[in-house]
Amino acid sequence: MLGQDVLIVAGNLCDTRNALVRALTTLKAKFRRVFYVPGNHELWLNATEASKYPDSLAKLLGIMETCDELGVDCFPAAVSEDVFVVPLLSWYTAEFDEKDPFPDPNANFDHQCRWPLDPETQVWKYMLKLNEAHLQHPFHGTVITFSHFLPSRNLPFGSFGRAAKAMGCEDLNDQVKSFRLRNRVHVYGHSSRHFAQYEDGVLYVNHYHGTDGGQSERAPLFLIHDGKDIAKRQVEIYSGPTRS
Repeated sequence: MLGQDVLIVAGNLCDTRNALVRALTTLKAKFRRVFYVPGNHELWLNATEASKYPDSLAKLLGIMETCDELGVDCFPAAVSEDVFVVPLLSWYTAEFDEKDPFPDPNANFDHQCRWPLDPETQVWKYMLKLNEAHLQHPFHGTVITFSHFLPSRNLPFGSFGRAAKAMGCEDLNDQVKSFRLRNRVHVYGHSSRHFAQYEDGVLYVNHYHGTDGGQSERAPLFLIHDGKDIAKRQVEIYSGPTRS
């Protein structure tokens, strides 16, 4: 029932902190709990934020502080008996491109970001390092992890041009699979390809909710746990008219 449910948001809600506050405030009013990880868009720095954040890492920390102020979860927590939600920070690496696993000096991925680390070789490692403390907790029952970027090359994504170089990180999958439990789900964003299938005992789910590419403006949510067991189905949440 809406208002009692837990929502997972796997990033790329917006580009600025102010827009993020509006989006998360709206979602928090509709759901019992909201879990969130930032995507690449949230870590962009535009002219209005240049004086507030010296770099994208500072903005990441600012986003976490904002989530704390809003009551939005960005760290692991139990949501019901024997069910845990575990957010995982992530960034992409060119090694995800199996055919050409090297950075492209001519690529211009996320040029709006500004990092105090080497964006090609260090940012993804830094994100994974931040996750390590959470992987040591004694989770049991069902663990639902989620990230913005793809953790496996086996997951579907648009392979046009050099897209694979900015799509995911295979090392992230090691963290996903480190939970050696029977019931495991991983939700990911970034790709606009709907997907919900098991691989090596993990249910991987992408439920793109944008309006690009002809997606419905009132697309249903995707239910991954019904309070008793892992689920795998869309759930309609609204039947009224679309926005004018």
